[in-house]
Amino acid sequence: KDSVVEGPTADLAAIQNEMDAGEFESARTKLEAIVASDETNAEAHFTLGLALFNLGDYTAASEHFTRSLQLDPERAAAVHHNLGVLAYQSGEMATAESEFSLALDVDPSDADTHYQLGATYLIQAYPMGAVEPDAALLQKAQSEFEDALEIAPGKPEALVGLANIDMLRGEMEQAIVRLEQVTAQDPAMREALFALGR
Repeated sequence: KDSVVEGPTADLAAIQNEMDAGEFESARTKLEAIVASDETNAEAHFTLGLALFNLGDYTAASEHFTRSLQLDPERAAAVHHNLGVLAYQSGEMATAESEFSLALDVDPSDADTHYQLGATYLIQAYPMGAVEPDAALLQKAQSEFEDALEIAPGKPEALVGLANIDMLRGEMEQAIVRLEQVTAQDPAMREALFALGR
């Protein structure tokens, strides 16, 4: 006999489908109802954090990610990664660096987190108004992008990151090779096309 999934677990699966379809406002309303009825549902807090992030409410998203971590320390890597993305989007690069590093302490094999940490170093290496990029931070960014590629060979975002470093160093031929590799995989990737145009 087939087992029937009921209650919040079934709701969360249905809500995840809504999130995948981009229906974040509807998902948010349902998740808030679940959290109101069960304050200790770590999965609901985490998913609500994702919905709020997609709706641009970074402060509330951060609160729900943090609450999900308090309730379920097992989700530390995912929570720290998402808190890092929130900080990055808000321009808080030191916080982003710290959160991505904490995520990698828990799960060093996550290519996305290595990429995000590399992107954070890259932004810090060449802030607005700087004349020359910070060589040490560029090296840290390069190392993270290379780690991402080792885990996920051909990861387009990491290749674009390395190409941006190549351009900052004046190594245009190497940048073109990397970017053409990306556009061969994904001809519509805007970041790659923009960088190739530059």
